Amino acid sequence: MEDLIKQLDSTTYRLYLPLFGKATSFKNAELTYKDHLYIDLPARFKELWDTPIQNEKALFEPLKTFIHYLATFVKDGQNKVDINQKDEAFDLVTEMDQGIEYILRYWINKHFPKHKVVGEEFGQDTLTPSDYCWYIDPIDGTSNYAHGKNEYCINIGCIFNGKPFLTFVALPSENIILEANTISPSQDLVFSDALCSEFYSARIKDQTLFDKINTQLKKNEFRTMALGYSLAKMYQGHCDVFYKANVKLWDIMAPAALLYFKQNDYWDIEITTYDGNTFSPFSNQETYLNYINQRHDINQRVGLFTVTKKSDSRSKHIIRECIYD
Repeated sequence: MEDLIKQLDSTTYRLYLPLFGKATSFKNAELTYKDHLYIDLPARFKELWDTPIQNEKALFEPLKTFIHYLATFVKDGQNKVDINQKDEAFDLVTEMDQGIEYILRYWINKHFPKHKVVGEEFGQDTLTPSDYCWYIDPIDGTSNYAHGKNEYCINIGCIFNGKPFLTFVALPSENIILEANTISPSQDLVFSDALCSEFYSARIKDQTLFDKINTQLKKNEFRTMALGYSLAKMYQGHCDVFYKANVKLWDIMAPAALLYFKQNDYWDIEITTYDGNTFSPFSNQETYLNYINQRHDINQRVGLFTVTKKSDSRSKHIIRECIYD
């Protein structure tokens, strides 16, 4: 990775996007690059890359600046990268997805090699209750990104001791980075009376389920075709009920942590497992982590994810009833 950072002059460094074959692991990746996939960055980037971070409490500000650079890279490279099909129908991956996750993993491993990582492109570490665990979705809304749309984001969050430690949700097309590392009192919140979920329009079964739920809830509909991006918009007030069946944790952890930090007294944020148990997605209970580790070995999907108002148990009940009917 160090070979992909080139010094141009005393004030500028060029970072090339790391590229590699489809079937590779993070630790054994043989990196290449393309001459046109790069971003020129100030010397501050190289300082952040090389300077040891004293401890986890000192992580937030350096990472915030680092995410800003990567968000610019993602935005500028949107129409320059190759697009490939994953194993599941409609599931795309771009060179940018893989490259950005690799950069983030490398940076985390460089500074905190004992931290665990769960990511979309390079697999999942086995989790234990005492771990710092990072959840990375390098581009949430890859299909939107690949087709030149603006509804995508970068999600990276760290969980420790059963609660969020820090989180970043970058919206490159809007030049916005939503971040938090402490719980702050909720202000006067106003949310649209709308139901949100995420699935491809061609998935008839998912659309039928959505319609079944909303026949009872009778809400407006809010859809973006990007799970984490939708949750970021929930934070901004665009909906007040969210669900996703068969969720993968990297899709939701960073924006869910944002809701936890910024609107903690407003939302119930829950995972309902396939065996019917309910947990906070941030839990470090051994039972929950054993379940998560098992699911990661199967297909990474962990169950039903819901975000509802603490005062709205009815919506949560209807969603569960419709899904598990």
